[in-house]
Amino acid sequence: MEHADSGAALAWIDACYGQRGAMQVLADLFGLALGAAACSPTTNASAALADLPQLVESERSGSILLLGPSGVGKSYVVRELAKHFDAQLFCVDVASLMADHPGAVHVGLRQAVARAATHKRSVLVLDALESLFPCSVDDRDPTSFLATELLHALEDRQQAGLLVIGMASDRSRVDSAVLDAFLDHIELLQPSVAQRRQILERCCKEFVPLEHDELDRISRLSHGYVAADVAALCRVSAERALRSSAMHDAAGRLLVTADDFAASREHIVPSLVQRPGVRQGSDPVRWSDIGGLDSVKQQLVESAVWAYTRADAYKELGIQPPRGVLLYGPPGTGKTLLAKAVATESAANFISVSIPELIKGEVGESEKALKEIFHSAQQSAPCVVFLDELDAIFGSRDASGEVGQQLITQLMLELDALHETNDAKDNGATAASAVILLAATNHPEVIDPAILRSGRLDRLVYVPPPCLADRQHILMLHMNRTPFEDALRAQLLNDECLLEGYTGADIAATVRMAALHALRRAPASHDHCLVSTLIMRAPTVP
Repeated sequence: MEHADSGAALAWIDACYGQRGAMQVLADLFGLALGAAACSPTTNASAALADLPQLVESERSGSILLLGPSGVGKSYVVRELAKHFDAQLFCVDVASLMADHPGAVHVGLRQAVARAATHKRSVLVLDALESLFPCSVDDRDPTSFLATELLHALEDRQQAGLLVIGMASDRSRVDSAVLDAFLDHIELLQPSVAQRRQILERCCKEFVPLEHDELDRISRLSHGYVAADVAALCRVSAERALRSSAMHDAAGRLLVTADDFAASREHIVPSLVQRPGVRQGSDPVRWSDIGGLDSVKQQLVESAVWAYTRADAYKELGIQPPRGVLLYGPPGTGKTLLAKAVATESAANFISVSIPELIKGEVGESEKALKEIFHSAQQSAPCVVFLDELDAIFGSRDASGEVGQQLITQLMLELDALHETNDAKDNGATAASAVILLAATNHPEVIDPAILRSGRLDRLVYVPPPCLADRQHILMLHMNRTPFEDALRAQLLNDECLLEGYTGADIAATVRMAALHALRRAPASHDHCLVSTLIMRAPTVP
């Protein structure tokens, strides 16, 4: 079957997702497996296809494993290619299998394969293979039995015309026997800056065109975005434009400005950093949002922010910027806010690691989780990784248990690899590839000394309790968000013993309690609410 528009179809896929070579190979395999004319291969695709079996002439079904992070476009590309080759699509996912066949998932799996095989030109898609067929070291595990059932089901369907496509975001989490069952593995990587621009142009084709430099800027700042993230950014930006101005040009196209994109970008969490155990704050924090701590802010600008904003100057001077900074000081002094502000001021992604999520029951899983976090950071670079309460796990190896010792070793390996990776990228765009680790602790003296050596967490920044001026600044920031009577505001800000011994977190909690107290007394004013609350609270710092 000839497809005159095959070139146009492939060009559309290329424009949407980049990955020209991978898309070409996938399109050719589609055509071969379904007995249809394949799209004209490029030179690279021809080389990749040279040693592949001619599936049309074989007696068995074709099988392709499509790998790539969530949102990169695996499902969409498969749907478009199935439509292009006029093939019927059958999708199988974990939720539907378990809902339709409780306790007998293998039966549902066999039925799905059999149902797809009854059609002459069909594509069976097995989505989320890592959930359906996770790795198992125990042959008695039910998932091992399910993997065996899949292999038997595929072997029973030794007939041309059935193309089986498995999709997974992480190869290492899929049962090895299932991986081996797929003849060809194709990986879709996260899009580059140029590819993000292609996707952006495609998604914005219904808007009033942006200037080229604005498109370039949005593409550069969309660190770690995959196709789905760029599409979400365009959608949120359009919604913001509709709410604010809803202006259209003569052709009826919506005017979406660079400001709309900038504001919307702060609310899009890149898919690459959405994983268990990590968090990314959707609300940006700037230096101006943090009261006082001017000396600490300046140290962080020089130790972390400059690694992104003045990367060329570091390279020109022939020195390496720090890759690890330890914030230490009493609890509640603003260490987490400072880490978020570093990411915001650097226009970098922010990954906050939940320490309890790193502790896994299975042997080796804790180290694997830590490794995956740093891998995510590399994929979404420039990126700031924040480890809070570092002493909870990464204390002295002599005092740590077996899991703690293994995690300490893994962290040192990741920090060394991070340093080497950034060194290797020095000849390129350092700022665009930089990953910096910020860690926080209340007890720096218990941290394993090997973690603090040069090239690892070698910059220590003390975050002290706020002085009087800092406490006044913090209080002012909070009172600007919460209404206080002018007389009470002036009285509180002129009291030199104001909140003595209180940290920033204490002040925030105090204002919040005062506001709740005023809410209970509504419509009464806020008079004396703050003072009465202060008497009832003890400061964090004695």
